[in-house]
Amino acid sequence: MKTLLLILAGTFGFQAATPVASKPQIQDPQSGLNYPQPGAFLKVYPQDNLSFGTRPSGGIVEASFTLKNMGADPVIIRDVQSSCGCTVAQFNRQPLKMGNSRTLVVRFNTDGRIGQQNTKVVVRSNSTTGPLVLSFSGILEEPAASTTGK
Repeated sequence: MKTLLLILAGTFGFQAATPVASKPQIQDPQSGLNYPQPGAFLKVYPQDNLSFGTRPSGGIVEASFTLKNMGADPVIIRDVQSSCGCTVAQFNRQPLKMGNSRTLVVRFNTDGRIGQQNTKVVVRSNSTTGPLVLSFSGILEEPAASTTGK
C-alpha cells in the first residue's frame, strides 16, 4: 500500500511540475509590458483621436491610424463604419497576425463645412477589446477670398 501511495504521489508530483505550453507574448512598444493576450487584441497607435488643427474649408483631410494586434490570435476586421457620409475609411480585410500592424486611412471631405468638426470611425472586429472608436477633429475656417476674378 505504501508503495502504491508513493507511486501515485510521484506521478502527480511529476505532472504538476511539468511546464504547460503558453501562448506567445507580445511586448507593447510604448509601455514595454508583455501581453499574453488570449484571442485577438486590437490596439491603436499612437492614439485613437487625431486633430487636423485649423485650416480653410474645402478639399480632403486625411488621417492615418496604426492598428496593432497585441493578441495571440489573428484579428479579423469585419466592418469600418463612419459617423457621416463625408468620412471614408480605407482598410484591409486580410487577417492581422499576432504582433503585426496595419494602417487605417481616414479621409474627411471638408467641402461646405465651417467651424469645429468631429468625425468618428468605428472599427468592428473579433478583438476582445470590442469595437474601437477612432476620432478625427479640427476647426474649418471660411476659405480665403479668391484674388483672381473679375
